[in-house]
Amino acid sequence: MTFDYARRYMPEDQTGKTTVVGNMVAGMCAGVAESVLVLTPGENLKTRLIDDRAGARLYQSSTHAIRTIVTKDGASTFFRGVLPVTLKQSNSSMVRFTSYNQLAPMLQPTCGVSTSVVAGALAGVITVYCTMPFDNVKTQMQSLDGSRIYSSSWDCAKKLVVNGGPRRLWKGTTPRLLRLSVAGAIAFTLYEEVVRLTGFLVLPKVAAKAPKDAA
Repeated sequence: MTFDYARRYMPEDQTGKTTVVGNMVAGMCAGVAESVLVLTPGENLKTRLIDDRAGARLYQSSTHAIRTIVTKDGASTFFRGVLPVTLKQSNSSMVRFTSYNQLAPMLQPTCGVSTSVVAGALAGVITVYCTMPFDNVKTQMQSLDGSRIYSSSWDCAKKLVVNGGPRRLWKGTTPRLLRLSVAGAIAFTLYEEVVRLTGFLVLPKVAAKAPKDAA
């Protein structure tokens, strides 16, 4: 919904379609909203629970973990690593939506009804390679020892490269590649079907206001 809403305000080309830059900006807006409101708190909680199961067993459940974290470290802990998450998610959404909207018209003559599946899968592949460094930095920053080892997202990225070489930033690409290509194919296919069947997500463009006549 954020992508469609933001796209209402984006410029159009001569054919009446949102421009590439417009799709990029709308995608970034969707990524920022998702990262701040949903992903960062959720990823912090998930990472803490995973680390806890492998270590000290401080948390009895997700609810207990939330209460303990808020009491001990403050609610701001849930937004630790918000910068790398926002960078990763805004770039991910920008690349994913822009890639899909560029690929779909190109593939339509060849793929027909399978266009959304193929374009969605390819958009997922492109997204993985463009955003994997952000994902690895985000994961390291949100670990239990992240705040002690790394002073910032940039410091984390530098240490990963120093200790493992540039390829360290793309560690874990293959499993994420499989996951996001399948997820992209499914998500965009469902999205297109919902739009086609209901039209609910298709929001009208915001018309430019005409200037008032001079008195």
